[in-house]
Amino acid sequence: MSTAIPDRNLESPGEPEIETETMKIARLETATETLMAYVGYLSTQIFYEEKTSSPNQAKIQAIREEKEAVLRERKAIRPDNESLIARAIYVYAPIMKALHANDVQA
Repeated sequence: MSTAIPDRNLESPGEPEIETETMKIARLETATETLMAYVGYLSTQIFYEEKTSSPNQAKIQAIREEKEAVLRERKAIRPDNESLIARAIYVYAPIMKALHANDVQA
C-alpha cells in the first residue's frame, strides 16, 4: 500500500474542488483569528493615539467604531456564514498581511 500523496493538478479547470469539513473549519478558524488580530491592531492604535500629547478624539472615535463593528462580526461569525468568513479572509486578512509586512521591513 502506497503512502504517497496523489498528484493533483489544482489549476485544472475541470471539476470544482469539493470543500471538506476540515477545509470549512480551517476557513472559519482563519477568519476568526484574522478578526481578532485586527481588533488587537485597532486597540493598539487607540492606545497610542490616547498617549500622544494632544490625542485626536475624532480619530479615536472612528477607530473605536471600527473596532466595535469588527467585534460584532466576530460574535456573529458561524461556520455557515460564508459572507462573514469571506469578508474576514478577503478584506481584513490583506490589511493584516500588509501591516505585518511593514513591521518586518521596519
